Amino acid sequence: MAGHVAGGFFAGFGGAVENFNGTVNLTNTTISGNVTDSRGGGIYNQAALNVTNSTITGNSTTGGGATEGGGIHSIPMGQFPTNPVTTIKSSIVALNSSTTSPDVAGNVASNGFNLIGKTDGSTGFTAATDHAGTIAAPLDPKLDPNGLQSNGGVTQTIALLLGSPAIDKGTSAGLTGNLTTDQRGSGFPRVFDDSAVANAAGGDGTDIGAFELQIAQPTKLANISTRLRVETGDNVLIGGFIITGTQDKKVIIRAIGPSLSQFFAGTLENPTLELRDSSGALLESNDNWVSSPNKQAIIDSTIPPTDDLESAIVRSLPANNESYTAIVRGLNNGTGIGVVEAFDLDTIADSKLANISTRGFVQTGDNILIAGTIILGQAAQKVIVRAIGPSLSVPGKLENPTLELRDQNGGLVDANDNWVDSPNKQAIIDSTIPPTNDLESALVQTLAGNGASYTAILRGVNNTTGIAVVEVFALQ
Repeated sequence: MAGHVAGGFFAGFGGAVENFNGTVNLTNTTISGNVTDSRGGGIYNQAALNVTNSTITGNSTTGGGATEGGGIHSIPMGQFPTNPVTTIKSSIVALNSSTTSPDVAGNVASNGFNLIGKTDGSTGFTAATDHAGTIAAPLDPKLDPNGLQSNGGVTQTIALLLGSPAIDKGTSAGLTGNLTTDQRGSGFPRVFDDSAVANAAGGDGTDIGAFELQIAQPTKLANISTRLRVETGDNVLIGGFIITGTQDKKVIIRAIGPSLSQFFAGTLENPTLELRDSSGALLESNDNWVSSPNKQAIIDSTIPPTDDLESAIVRSLPANNESYTAIVRGLNNGTGIGVVEAFDLDTIADSKLANISTRGFVQTGDNILIAGTIILGQAAQKVIVRAIGPSLSVPGKLENPTLELRDQNGGLVDANDNWVDSPNKQAIIDSTIPPTNDLESALVQTLAGNGASYTAILRGVNNTTGIAVVEVFALQ
């Protein structure tokens, strides 16, 4: 339903749907591009309305004064004896416009799994599986900017982009029966469960809205997490990464310490964080994320630190093989076990985190260097992991590092001491980036994706200590 200017029983009400009595069921439906000059740019409801797995976007109310419900209007009027009953499930209502309530005006009964861009002017979106933004902090569903077009099937649809927060967060159990296809019908199954994306609690991998994305996320290293005992001077925790591709990459970088105390003794009580570019210039710094001028963006990432004394930075960074460094220190030269992390917040951009490198002072016991990464996407990812020490041009370097690679269950995938003795030596050479010192370690492995996590552990031979670097490079 698209491109309609409201008329009907009450002129200016309901750009696409105007319901004053009876029951209207909308399932697998897109409502977009409709306009009224009063209420309900997409839908005006005064009776019973059930909206299931539908997309309501790009509708508007354009009249003067307090126009309401750019997407849906569901508020009782005095001349009608009953209140409207609007029930919504597994649907997108976003990117609509009006002067007071851009997406929904009035009370609704949410059956969960909805994505509402701006809930201002409405109530009822309180289910644990609802995703709701506000005018102050809108939620972007990441829909195809080309809007309605032929994406297959007999009707036009609006596609989801890779990285949309609607992917796999819905359910095929509709208000009027289980769904087997999306709006396009035969050949477009309602459930395409991307194993790289976590399903909503109680969901089945269905996408929210009328359109089911039929392709999986591309394989990539999705995040970086490195743990080490943070000391002072040159022995702080330094994490580096490179962004390849052409488009800016939005990331969140976190410095974690106090919340580790449930797992380890001697954690860093108050970490600080700096982000620097390849020239060493300071881009941003933070101590205590709750005091950041960018606090709302940190919250919107959905992964803010859990302790107020921990630090975080959200920033869009240029790509084109640019390198960046995150530095974790203790406030007032405090020391202890800390973690530096970088997460990709924009997986649809033409860019990715191509490699990881973390430098720190390797000790013994729990104070060794531990780096983790997650591989998103269904395809496997070929990587080289390196443990560097002797070739570093710093005093106090680790003279002979060893390396282990473990899976998310702690199982040993591979291990190496001295890469030149590896049975996989030729693959290390073929990577074009073998270590430059024979005492350094390296592994080349093709690792399963589907959100699997891996950990690289760097120690010193015979419990020796010193400054070392662990690196993970994507080779495909």
